[in-house]
Amino acid sequence: MQDDRQFPKLIAFDLEYKSPISFYLDVPEILYALQELSISVALCSRTSAVDLAHDTISKLLLPPPKAQPDSPARPAIAFFDQREIYPGSKTRHFNQLHANTGIAYQDMLFFDDEYRNKEVEELGVTFILVERGMDHATFKRGVDEWRRRHPPEEGVSAKSIE
Repeated sequence: MQDDRQFPKLIAFDLEYKSPISFYLDVPEILYALQELSISVALCSRTSAVDLAHDTISKLLLPPPKAQPDSPARPAIAFFDQREIYPGSKTRHFNQLHANTGIAYQDMLFFDDEYRNKEVEELGVTFILVERGMDHATFKRGVDEWRRRHPPEEGVSAKSIE
């Protein structure tokens, strides 16, 4: 994922409950890469099981990156700078993300499997529908769409972080 093109300042993911509880195969690698690029990562979940969601994300471990197979697994919660996990619309979640971070809506990218949550686009957030689970192809589609919508001078580039 290292390149000199621009990235959103904040990338948010919806929590999906599947059994057994785990991340989709490509998610750990995506989260490690975002952390390396110093991109703010958020969880946005509309749920009434708030405590269960927080407990799960605190106990779930991410395996080490492929480049460092001997490194220890890390708690998933360490990869999420912001967590908006409570009942209510995703618009409310993103209003709170904006208030907490000061990041403009147009500098945000959101991945979710529920089409109704496209409502966040009214704020200026780029929404990407996740159809078959989060993977590298879906992530690339989201970043490409965000780049298409924004001129090069906006966002965070990998070169500015190095």
